[in-house]
Amino acid sequence: MPNWTLALAIGATATLLASVWIWLFERPRHETRNGLKALASMSWREFSGVVLAALRQRGFTEAVEPEARSAPETQPERLLVHGDEQWLLACKHGSAYQVGAETMAELTEAARLRGASGAFLATQGQVDPNGLRVARERGIEVLSGARLWQSAKPQMPAILRNGVVDNARRRALRHTGIAALAGVALFAIVAFLAPADTDAPATPTARHVSPAPAQASQAAQAAGEIAPFVTDEASLQHQREAVSKALTASPGIIRGFWISKLTLVIDRSGEDATVWAQVCRELERYPSLRTSRVQLNPRPGTDDLVRWRQCKTF
Repeated sequence: MPNWTLALAIGATATLLASVWIWLFERPRHETRNGLKALASMSWREFSGVVLAALRQRGFTEAVEPEARSAPETQPERLLVHGDEQWLLACKHGSAYQVGAETMAELTEAARLRGASGAFLATQGQVDPNGLRVARERGIEVLSGARLWQSAKPQMPAILRNGVVDNARRRALRHTGIAALAGVALFAIVAFLAPADTDAPATPTARHVSPAPAQASQAAQAAGEIAPFVTDEASLQHQREAVSKALTASPGIIRGFWISKLTLVIDRSGEDATVWAQVCRELERYPSLRTSRVQLNPRPGTDDLVRWRQCKTF
């Protein structure tokens, strides 16, 4: 019988973990990647305007500079005001930019010449570790990657922003569906390949039984005598079946069945001592099975515990 419970647990857990990964990690990364591409598709004026709008939300305003107003497309930096401080904003527009320590040093010098106490650098490109280190040392705030996207996202034209967000959401939904199908496939594989549930005895299958040991076991059972000691699997299986049959017919025992070659399970309705005496009486009639492990299940409707015992030890 397929192990449905184990298969369902594994399949559902795998699907849940995959879905969490898709929505909490993969979707934001995909959205950021496409968001940066959308920012890179803008003109320099549009991109710098989005960044300025994001900084205005933080209290920065653009300083009035006649030379900057006269030639905005050629002005590489913008001077911002925040309270009594001035900050310089540099927009390195384009995803091909590779910003390093040299660029940070140049921006520091430009800020000094303009009288700024700090600087911003916004880019859709990459900032290498040395560039980030110099930026931290010299008070430059870097807006790139996910940080740039999250700052610029609310200020972007709605058609661009919604396109990026919807694309990431549709991709996440598609991947979630694929994860669900994979979970169903995993469920099917585990259900039919994992060991079967052990809450019921396996259905007996036809097998070849050696005539002499089988007849000797039947005779011993009928006479209440000790059966011969056997070692071949066919005879052992016959003796197991004889024990199960006898115990299932005993008072106080609902059924007795084998979940492995060495473990006998007893479902009972009677008292522990009475049932245990009957179990040992049957097992001790078969020397080959005397040392079998016995699992005594609790009586229905009681707080009894599962117990494991042996009638005889080696």
